[in-house]
Amino acid sequence: MNFRKANFSSLRAVLQGIDWGIMFSDKNTEQKWLSFKMILNHYCSQFIPLIRKSRSVKNHPMWLNSEGKKLIGRKRKAFKKYKSEGTVAAFNEYKHYNKCCKTAIRKAKIENEERIAAEAKTNPKKFFKYINSKKMQVEGVAPLSYNNNMVTADTEKADVLNQFFSSVYTVEEPVGQVPPNSCTVASAPTTQWLAQDMVLKGLHTINVNKAPGPDGIHPRVLRELGAELQWPLFLIFSDSLSSGMVPRDWKKANVTPIFKKGVRSQPGNYRPVSLTSVVGKLFEGLLRDHIQNYVVENGIMSSNQHGFMKDRSCQTNLIAFYDEVSKKLDSGGAVDIIYLDFAKAFDTVPHKRLLSKLRSIGLSEVVCTWIENWLQDRVQRGVVNGTFSTWSKVLSGVPQGSVLGPLLFNLFINDLGEGIMSNVSVFADDTKLCRPVNSIQDVTSLQAPYTLNGTALGKSIMEKDLGVLVDNKLGCSKQCQAAAARANKVLSCIKRGIDSREEGVILPLYRALVRPHLEYAVQFWSPVLKRDIIELERVQRRATKLVKGMESLSYEERLAKLGLFTLEKRRLRGDMITMYKYIKGSYNNLSNVLFTSRSFQRTRGHPLRLEEGRFHLNIRKGFFTVRAVKLWNSLPESVVLADTLYSFKKGLDGFLASEGIQG
Repeated sequence: MNFRKANFSSLRAVLQGIDWGIMFSDKNTEQKWLSFKMILNHYCSQFIPLIRKSRSVKNHPMWLNSEGKKLIGRKRKAFKKYKSEGTVAAFNEYKHYNKCCKTAIRKAKIENEERIAAEAKTNPKKFFKYINSKKMQVEGVAPLSYNNNMVTADTEKADVLNQFFSSVYTVEEPVGQVPPNSCTVASAPTTQWLAQDMVLKGLHTINVNKAPGPDGIHPRVLRELGAELQWPLFLIFSDSLSSGMVPRDWKKANVTPIFKKGVRSQPGNYRPVSLTSVVGKLFEGLLRDHIQNYVVENGIMSSNQHGFMKDRSCQTNLIAFYDEVSKKLDSGGAVDIIYLDFAKAFDTVPHKRLLSKLRSIGLSEVVCTWIENWLQDRVQRGVVNGTFSTWSKVLSGVPQGSVLGPLLFNLFINDLGEGIMSNVSVFADDTKLCRPVNSIQDVTSLQAPYTLNGTALGKSIMEKDLGVLVDNKLGCSKQCQAAAARANKVLSCIKRGIDSREEGVILPLYRALVRPHLEYAVQFWSPVLKRDIIELERVQRRATKLVKGMESLSYEERLAKLGLFTLEKRRLRGDMITMYKYIKGSYNNLSNVLFTSRSFQRTRGHPLRLEEGRFHLNIRKGFFTVRAVKLWNSLPESVVLADTLYSFKKGLDGFLASEGIQG
């Protein structure tokens, strides 16, 4: 659709004149949805023209604009004229257009790179697409190996990949006696919770950069026409919820294969990314929020779960789990940790057992019936370069790419830790078990080999836990090396792929694409050794030297001119911001386990001071819950009692500057 030439004002006027109540009378949910889709598509075709594709298949660079194309055409024309005439005038004309071309191309490249830099934080794909276009990399699906043959046609590739993605689904065995849930909450209210203003709010927050689902309704259309479409969609949503009928379009998914790693010819090295109806996902989001509120209000979700949870993250998971581990190691004890990752966990969730668990926690029958219908009769098809495979049935699992799926998965595995003697920590399906040595019996059991269904588990001195390398001594050197290597790799892409060296281009790209590698979950693995601190800082030193005019300045001068802190100071500042979240902010419900308030009467300092933990080993001394407390206790009362995180950051920066604290 060519939205630049769309006549949305006329489209709005037409839609405002439709009486949706009469249009939907005597229709069930499926019929209402089909009527809505037909009417919307009909008027969109009248007021939103399609983009005409040129017959010539020329892949122009991303930076080439209309002015550049015109000048290139004139330069070629002038060159032909010079070759045919051979006059000085013709040569001078060619030189003129050649110079104009170079100037226009340089300007176009800089403007394009400025746009890419400005969007890098929200749209990093655009940057890497630009880099790959300069490297002339071949992306997409390579020829696939299937039955000892190589499949090259896009349609056949789509079929092979869809067949592989469908092979992981399982047929559910008959449900036996479902164990009673330990949850004792009252049943969720069955009164109507859906409101028209909720639909409008959802329409106004749709991401217009996403692609449409199998129903073909573009998210830009839904967002532009939110005021006109809120009422018919509210009627459809309400009827769908009360009747338990889900439109068939909402149960379809276009599955795009994304290469992971390994050999590109193996179907198993691609992961499926599902694209479903935007309208369907809008209602899923409203229902998810309703269920989430019920779950939170009744304390249903396990405190061990950190995945897909508000105000929880990989970092909160790592800090909570390894705080106990570091305590035990510091006291001279030993801890064994088992890491579990359930294969195809989302795709193999059994539907009947899931529904039994949803009913057991007290979800209303209206909601459970809708979810049951939503899970039934789902289909998917593979997509490769715009060609589709045949449809295949989805027999199990919570739909990948859906909005509701992650919450349903969390509720399904919510009782995972029940009956287990070890400490359990969960992030979605990534699970850790640990058990310290507290007695002679523990020593004996820990020395025995671990098995799972009769298979001995392997041993290792280092594991990647939620993207962070953790070794058997809780050291962070390997993680520092890996983070620096990833950051340097992206920085090299910027150096080779971006022509501009302007601050307005390099700095946003560094902030959006390089620095996150150096600071992901860094409050958990913050370096202690000088060599590790220097290794991370070296990346920022390189990045600041890329900026035009900074080459001859010292590192400290470059930071001052660019308005940057050292990474060491950023980590210290991040410690305090994270502490604020634990003590006063969004992580407050996790703080009681990690920190202890000072109980005696204070004579100086602020009222939120904490007990400073004792330690014997450097690993405990450098752990977040110990190292951050001393500085937190020294902060002024006006800073720690700030009402908002923004106010806290402002006060913190003033305090650090006044005290000359650099890290």
